[in-house]
Amino acid sequence: MTSRTLAEPLSGAEVIEAIVTEVRRKLRLDCYLNPVFAYSSFTADLTIRVALKDAGSSPQVQTLVHVESETPLDEDHFLTETEAHLGEAPPNTVREDSGQGIPTWVENLEGKGEVQRQIFKKAPAPSRSPSPKGDDAA
Repeated sequence: MTSRTLAEPLSGAEVIEAIVTEVRRKLRLDCYLNPVFAYSSFTADLTIRVALKDAGSSPQVQTLVHVESETPLDEDHFLTETEAHLGEAPPNTVREDSGQGIPTWVENLEGKGEVQRQIFKKAPAPSRSPSPKGDDAA
């Protein structure tokens, strides 16, 4: 069975998933939002600006999202802000970074092929461990 990945353009749903994945990652890394803390309420304002590239056009999406719990926070509560930027990347890199399936041409044993969405695990970054003999060993 053979397969090869295809460089298809991103769909709107894939762009949304990539943005949501990055927001989720930023909130988990930069804020106090983890399972061991509890809050009586919250409020959040998000500004999202997206520049899209299409054949011959560059549409812009800009939206303001306001979310709050049922009981608004007092003004004295701690406020945490974070900022994220998603730079341009090839479609399959965006899909891989956000855990989405990559379009892949797969040929079965009978020689028939089809496009399937396959999720590839990102290779872990190589660790740089010191040499057992030290850095000066040659």
